[in-house]
Amino acid sequence: MLHRIRFRDGQAGYTNRFVRTPSLMAEEAAGRSLGPGLMRMDYRPGSDLVGPDLAGTMNDLPGINVVRHGGRMLALAEAANPFRMSAELATLGRETFCGTIPIGITAHPKVDPATGEMVVFCYQFEAPFLTWSVIGPDGATVRPPTPIAGLDRPAMIHDMAITQRCVVIVVAPFYFDPAGAAAGGSLLSWRPEDGTRIALIPRVGPCDGRRSSRSGSGTPPTPTTGPTGRWSWTSCAGPPRAAWCPGRTRPATWPAC
Repeated sequence: MLHRIRFRDGQAGYTNRFVRTPSLMAEEAAGRSLGPGLMRMDYRPGSDLVGPDLAGTMNDLPGINVVRHGGRMLALAEAANPFRMSAELATLGRETFCGTIPIGITAHPKVDPATGEMVVFCYQFEAPFLTWSVIGPDGATVRPPTPIAGLDRPAMIHDMAITQRCVVIVVAPFYFDPAGAAAGGSLLSWRPEDGTRIALIPRVGPCDGRRSSRSGSGTPPTPTTGPTGRWSWTSCAGPPRAAWCPGRTRPATWPAC
């Protein structure tokens, strides 16, 4: 559900609307819930329950964030296509950016205040597990989904950052575990022994396209050549909320982004 507050002629008005996703409309027609809850992403309903168009899909959840970009207002979900909305909160349809970003984006893109570009990323359950894209200020895709090498399993990645030169993505050891969920456990698994990685991906230019592998000794990792950015490892252990380890210094191998 989206919420809107409008200020006009000295008064405030409030409106809310559900994003009219295909799964929502199917459930309204059936008069009951048809899909799984949020933590059962391992389950896909069959055509006997939801019909052939929705069989094998997950419920869309485009109520996490809303952004305006390139003349569009977008309701965003995690790792899925956003839905385009009107100013009156009418659902206009699924947004794939003219088919150039069919896999979707996550809910926390970043807009470069200097260029007007919107940088986005998307994590997936299957390889490639992590991609990034760029949408120009006019809404046209200027970089299609580009895989980020170095991940061998699906990880839950909440947010990102950008600098003038780099895309910065923190990959904590917080992994999706569909097999565990199917067996009655949690969909997400926290494995602090793996450490936390920070991907520095060159947008253009001076970030030199190297990435570093983990060093178990606590010394700066040895750089290795690679096309998709530089990985730096920390040994951040503790609860999932520990996104940064206080007292750690910046590794000498990080590029100046």
